[in-house]
Amino acid sequence: ALSLSSASSGDLSAMPEPDLVTKPTTNHRVCELLRALLVEFSIASFQQDVDDLKRKAGTQRRRMKGSSEDPDGYYHLPGRSALALQVYRMVLPCFGFDGSKAGVNDMILHCAEFMNNDEVAH
Repeated sequence: ALSLSSASSGDLSAMPEPDLVTKPTTNHRVCELLRALLVEFSIASFQQDVDDLKRKAGTQRRRMKGSSEDPDGYYHLPGRSALALQVYRMVLPCFGFDGSKAGVNDMILHCAEFMNNDEVAH
C-alpha cells in the first residue's frame, strides 16, 4: 500500500478536507500538484512495482515473440494504469480533484491551461 510522502505536500493533517479543497488556480499551486505527483511516482517502492510489471511483461513477451523489450515503451504496460491510479487516489483529492480515472482526466485538462507558463511547462 502506498502512502503520500511527507516530502510531496507537507503535513497532510494541515490540509483541509478534500471536498473543501479547490482546484489549483495559480501557476505555483499547479507546480505543487505536479511536484507531489513526481515525488510519489519516484518513490522506490512505486518504481519497484513498475519494474515488477516490466519483468512480468518481458517474460510473457519473450515466450511469445523472442524479445523482452516493448518497441513502443511501457505506456501500455499491463497493470501500469491501475498502479498509477493508486498514487492519483492519494494526491488528487489534496488538490481538489476526484481520486479516480475521471479525476485524472480532469486534472490533465485543468493543468493544460497552465502550460503556457514556463515554470509549469518545465
